[in-house]
Amino acid sequence: MPNGRVEAKPTADWTVFTHVLAHDDMGNPTLVAGKDNPPGENSLLTTRWQPGWHILDEYQIQLPSDLASGEYNLEIGLSKQTASICQAMPLACHWAI
Repeated sequence: MPNGRVEAKPTADWTVFTHVLAHDDMGNPTLVAGKDNPPGENSLLTTRWQPGWHILDEYQIQLPSDLASGEYNLEIGLSKQTASICQAMPLACHWAI
């Protein structure tokens, strides 16, 4: 969630995920780079968010120096763990290097 407006106070803490994925010939994804952490590099838990706030959360993804040219997907979104279920709200992008 790079930039968004809080509509309602979250009732749980969500984690931001930023994943760069490669896919093999069968379409199976492999994580190439990225990370998962609470917004603001752990400094702004979503349960602290208030309605009307504008959230801007910036991320830098370090790509491996030996990353081959090709096509990759960028997945950015929010996830939360509830019991044994992981809920996610992903956004996805596709680009070529």
